[in-house]
Amino acid sequence: ACRGEGGHILVKAKTSSEDWYVLDTASTGMAISTSVADGANMESFGSMSIVGVAASLEGRLRSGRELVFGDLTVSEPIFMEQNLDGALRMPNGERLGGVLGCPILAHAIVRVHAPLRIPGSRDAPKIAVYVCDPESYSPSPEVERAWQPVVLIDGVPYVELTYTIANDGFQGVTEMTTERKGLFKLALGTGGVGAVLTKRVADDADVANRTR
Repeated sequence: ACRGEGGHILVKAKTSSEDWYVLDTASTGMAISTSVADGANMESFGSMSIVGVAASLEGRLRSGRELVFGDLTVSEPIFMEQNLDGALRMPNGERLGGVLGCPILAHAIVRVHAPLRIPGSRDAPKIAVYVCDPESYSPSPEVERAWQPVVLIDGVPYVELTYTIANDGFQGVTEMTTERKGLFKLALGTGGVGAVLTKRVADDADVANRTR
């Protein structure tokens, strides 16, 4: 696994060929590039749309024989075909095969280890993605402490978070320490961004003035 230039988490998965895929917990389906689907002689039928973090996409349906992601094998996966040429700059000039969304995550426990960059280090932190069998998975004490309830809305996972808004505008100590709660969509496909607020929430919290 590695990070793309936009911060996306990239993993290797295999249909008839092994390619890079974006791991996106906010995608209600799985996407595949035209070149990978054609190379695997995937059957084409109908069309569908999937909901991502920012917008919905539509494309033809393609049916594969199997998809291998780590120790997980999914038989007869259904993908939505997308033209992904040039969508992301890939490691070593390799191609982007597609997007792995919630349908594959429903079959396994996927653990992402994404450490922060060490201050002063020239090297980017190493990302690791572990695909675990739910029947045999035993979480570490650290993972158990961090475990959060998940709410599924339209097939996409959300968690409730407590957050505060920075107060660079110095509009009062009380405002600076106000805690807020809200549901946040878990979206690994939102590359390079820690959190995204809706416009209504940002306006209500006066983010533009408080974080100048």
